[in-house]
Amino acid sequence: MSLESLRRDWEELATIDAKWSVLTNPEKRNFWEDSEFFATGEHEVGQLILTLQGLGYPKLFKNALDFGCGVGRLTLPLSHRFENTWGIDISAPMLEQAKVNVPRARFLLNDKNRIAFADGTFDLVYTALVLQHLPHPRLVSGYIAEFLRIIGTRGIAVFHVPTHVELIHRIQPRRRLYTLLRACGIEPTRLVSLSLTPMHVTGLPEKRILEIVRGSSCRIIHVDNESHPVRGTISKTFYVVGGC
Repeated sequence: MSLESLRRDWEELATIDAKWSVLTNPEKRNFWEDSEFFATGEHEVGQLILTLQGLGYPKLFKNALDFGCGVGRLTLPLSHRFENTWGIDISAPMLEQAKVNVPRARFLLNDKNRIAFADGTFDLVYTALVLQHLPHPRLVSGYIAEFLRIIGTRGIAVFHVPTHVELIHRIQPRRRLYTLLRACGIEPTRLVSLSLTPMHVTGLPEKRILEIVRGSSCRIIHVDNESHPVRGTISKTFYVVGGC
């Protein structure tokens, strides 16, 4: 599956229910209130900052990147803590909403496998509940390598990854049925109402993540086990510092 196909899926999801697509609580389909939705982002980033303070990184709070920013759930609280904040996403409709929700941040459409920033640009790169939606582990590996490239010598990349996905979720029957019925002309709104979704569940073994980090000038200083739990997966969040 290409990034272009992935883009089409997420542009459709943005028009159906953008907030639910970003944070897929089954009870919140079409029912996320803005205040409640963005409060989850404030809480998450607040906990992140506490962890970072304990680790002593980043050394500067100048530039932050929210990778897979959606409508800005995490970009908003990051923008209150960093001098400059960028959000990047594959879905243009998501970004249009994010620009309204977080006017002080800057946003960029992700249309390549390479992140369009120079080496060492960021003090913090953060992504959660995003890499799992990429269609192939090679893409997950590639973006992790990109995170390590764009963090500065005193910066940190924090990324959440499923390191194990159960077989039924690797097969992804609901996504396959969604794709089949969508090709038959059934409207995506109807398919989502039937609990079908085009979302992928992709993991990357921890061994491969360690290989990527070892191949860079970076090092892992902390791992949160079972962070952001996703049904049918074992997930971890890796904290990787640059220039070491």
